Parts: sequence; C-alpha cells; structure tokens
Amino acid sequence: MSVKIFYSGKIATYNPSECLREQLKGCKKVVIEYEPKDQAITKFVDEIEKLCDRGNSTYLNIDIVHNNHIGGAKVKKRIEEANAEAHVNELIKLLVVDHSEVDKKLQQMISICSEGKCRVRQKA
Repeated sequence: MSVKIFYSGKIATYNPSECLREQLKGCKKVVIEYEPKDQAITKFVDEIEKLCDRGNSTYLNIDIVHNNHIGGAKVKKRIEEANAEAHVNELIKLLVVDHSEVDKKLQQMISICSEGKCRVRQKA
C-alpha cells in the first residue's frame, strides 16, 4: 500500500475496506506514493472526492509522490481540486452561519418592535 496516514504519534496505511472519515480523524498528513497498479490509491481519491461532494470542509495536508508517472500527475490534480472544493465548502458553511446569526438578530428586532418596546415614530 502506498497511501500512508500520519498521526501525531503513529503512521497507518489506508485501508480501503474501512471508513475513510474514521481513518482521517486526527491525521496530520497523508502521503501518496503513486504506484500504477495500486487500486487503493484510486479508491482513496474517489473517497476524498465523495467527502467533498457531500460538503466536507476538512482541509487535508496531502502530498503526492508521482514517481514520474502520468497517472501520478493526474492523481495530484484530482487531490488539488478536492482540496479546493473543501475550501469552498468551508466558505459556504461560514456564510450560512453568518446569515443564520443575522436572521436571529433581525427576528429579535422584529420581536422587540412588535411588542411595543421599540421607540420608533410612526408616520401619520
């Protein structure tokens, strides 16, 4: 296997039969050493893309050693695109949270004004 997951105190090898999200919890870095016949790499990249498609916003520090293979360069490009999508997902989540907070504040203002506690002059 050529997908290594680095944690604070240990190194693990990616297991395609286990949940990727669970394997990535607490990881500091992932290193993919491209081997053309290693199906685990394809599975790993597919799973990363699925996580991003589902709205995952976790930025992963992924290094790819493409070993001068065209396929390795393609994997590197796919990972870069997935990381960019993860950044976009994070921005969307921040915008949603901000809009939610604004909605709550506006609702509070409406509530205060509708209860007559607001000292706003009304036009005759």
